[in-house]
Amino acid sequence: MLNFDEILLELSYRVESGIVDLTQNEQVELLSEILKERGVANANEISQKAKVYFSYLAEAKPNWQLAARVKKKDGKAGKVVYFQSQDAKRDAIKTGSHIAVDKNLKPEKPARGSGKVTGTPIYKGGAPIYPKADKPKKSSSSNSMVDKKVRGSIKQFKNFLSDAQKRAIKLEQKRRVVELRKLDTLAQSFEKLPAEIRNTASEIFAKGQLFEGRENSGIGKNRLGYLDVRTLNDNRNYLLKGYGDGSPETIRKFVRKSRSIKVSEDYVESSFNLLPESLQSSLMGKGKVGDAGTGKHFLGYIKNDGTITSDRSDPDIKKDKKGNLLVKRGNPGSRDRGKFVWRCILEQGGQDPYSGLPLDLSAIDLEHVCAFDNKDRGKPTKEDYLNREHDDNIIICATNLNQKKSNMSMKKFFEVHVNPQVGKSRADFKKEGETFETINKVASQTEQKAGLALQDGKLKKGYDFKNLKDLFDSDDEVYAKAKGEFKKVAETEEDMKAIAGLNSEIGKSLLMAMGLGRGLIDKSGRRTIKLSSDNLYRGFLLSMADAPASKHEKFKAGWEQARKVGNSDKYRLKGKGQQGMIKYLIDNGFISDKVLNDPKLGKVFRNALLETYDYDNNVYILLN
Repeated sequence: MLNFDEILLELSYRVESGIVDLTQNEQVELLSEILKERGVANANEISQKAKVYFSYLAEAKPNWQLAARVKKKDGKAGKVVYFQSQDAKRDAIKTGSHIAVDKNLKPEKPARGSGKVTGTPIYKGGAPIYPKADKPKKSSSSNSMVDKKVRGSIKQFKNFLSDAQKRAIKLEQKRRVVELRKLDTLAQSFEKLPAEIRNTASEIFAKGQLFEGRENSGIGKNRLGYLDVRTLNDNRNYLLKGYGDGSPETIRKFVRKSRSIKVSEDYVESSFNLLPESLQSSLMGKGKVGDAGTGKHFLGYIKNDGTITSDRSDPDIKKDKKGNLLVKRGNPGSRDRGKFVWRCILEQGGQDPYSGLPLDLSAIDLEHVCAFDNKDRGKPTKEDYLNREHDDNIIICATNLNQKKSNMSMKKFFEVHVNPQVGKSRADFKKEGETFETINKVASQTEQKAGLALQDGKLKKGYDFKNLKDLFDSDDEVYAKAKGEFKKVAETEEDMKAIAGLNSEIGKSLLMAMGLGRGLIDKSGRRTIKLSSDNLYRGFLLSMADAPASKHEKFKAGWEQARKVGNSDKYRLKGKGQQGMIKYLIDNGFISDKVLNDPKLGKVFRNALLETYDYDNNVYILLN
C-alpha cells in the first residue's frame, strides 16, 4: 500500500532546501520520479494533481479537520482550538472528555480557553498556546537561538569598537546593515582584540551577529557572496587550525568549540515539538550520504533503559568495554535524527560555525567537517565512515558553504573557492549577482516558451521535426545575444564563468513540461543528475516529433524505461547511468536516424555513450 507520508519525506531528502513545495516544477518532477521508482503507473498524473492541491493549500486557511471545540463544564460548546497534527487531535479525543468534534467548523481565531485537552493545540494567527497539563517546563538552558555566552561576547567586543559602530549596532537590522556598510571598518576593529580571544569560536559567532544574512536563489544560488568571502577570510586562521590534519581528535575539538552552548534534552525535545511539521521533516532528512553510509547514520546515544538521547553528557548512556559511548545508527528520516540536527543548531546558537553568520533554517545542511567521502588519506575505511558520520564530526552550516566545500579539506576549500575572491569588492559581488538574476530571467522565458509548444502534456499538432528544430534554434539565438551583451559588461572571473554556462535548456524544459523525468539519480539516491547536453533531450523530442502522433505515448514510456535502466545499480554506481540510458534509447529505436546522422546532434549522442559522471567533481568526463 502506498504511504504518501513516506513519499513526501523522501522528497524532502532530495530537494536542496529540505522543504517540500510542490508549487515548484522541479519538485513536482522529483515527486513523479519517486512514485515511478515505487512502481506507480500514473505517477505523472498524481504529481500534477498534487501540485494543484498544494497550490490550493498554500493559499488556504488552517484546515478545519485539525480543529476541535472545547466543551464547557455545563456541556455547551466553547472555544475552538487547532492541533498541530491529526495524531495530536486523535490523542486529545481519546483522553479528554471535554473535546467536541464538529466537521462544519470554520477556521476562526478563538479567545484563550481553559478546557481540559491534551496534545499541542495551536491557535490560528499566533504562537502555540498550551493547556495547563501540557505546558512544557522551563529549561535551565537558554530559550533563544543566541546563547547568553554569545551575547556576552558581543558586549565584550563593543569595548573595541568606535562610537559610530556602537551606534550602528543598536539600530534595527536594515538600518544597521546600511550604517555598517558605510563604516566598513569592523574587521579592523576586531584586530584590536586581545590575543587570547582573537580567532576563537566565540569571536566568530559574535561577529556574525553584526552582519546581514544571505539571499540567493535560482541559477548560481550556491555561490559565495560578499559576506561569505569576507567572514571566511577573517576566520581563516581559526578554521584552518580547527580542521588541522583532518584527524578525528582534531575535528572533535573543533566541533565541541563550535557547539559549545549547553542545552538539556528536555529543551531539545520540547522545542523540536513546537517546530512546523515541514521543518521537522526537513531536519529529520538532513545529512543523507551515499551507499557507504547506509545504516551508519548517527541517530543518538543508547541509554541503559534502551531509549535514545542526543545529549552526549547524559550519565545514563551505555558504554562499551573501552568506555566509548554506545551509538544508535540507522538512516535519516527518523525523529531521533531530526532531534539531533536540532540540537546541533541550538548548541551553535543558531549560527554558522564557518562564517559566524546567522543560519537561515530554509537553507541549511548537515556538514561533515571531515567530509564523508574525503580521500585525502586514501579511500575511506569502514572506521573512517563511522568516525565521520558521528556527533564528533558534525555541524550545521549554510547550504552554499556545504555545497562548495563538498569533499574538500578546509585548506583545499580556501584555495579553490575563497582565495580567488578575496580581492573582490562589494560592487563586484553586486554586479555578479545582477548577472545571475538576468540569467534566471532568460531561463524562465525558455520555460514559458517550452510550455507554449504543448497541449495536454503532448506536442501540439503541427510540431514536426522541422518546426520543433526551428523552435530550438530560435531559443539558442536568444541565449547567444544575451551572452554577447553580458560579455560587454563582465569584469570578474565569476561573471565570465556564469556567461560561459549560459546555454538554452529548452529541450529539458519541454521534456519536463510533458511530465517526463529530466535525468538520472546519483549514487547516493538523493539527487537528480541532468544529462550532459540539452541536445540529448532535444534529439529524443525531435525523434518523437518525426514519428506519427499515435506513437508518442510509446516514446514517453520508452524514455522512462531508459531512465530505469540508467538508474539501475549496474550503471548508476559506476557513474555510467547516461551510457545505459542512451544505449537503450538508440537500440530500441527511440532516437531516429535523422538525429543520429545530423552532424551536431549525432556527435553529441556518440559522445554520450562514452561519458562517465565523476561524482567527486560533479561533472561528466569523456573517455576515449
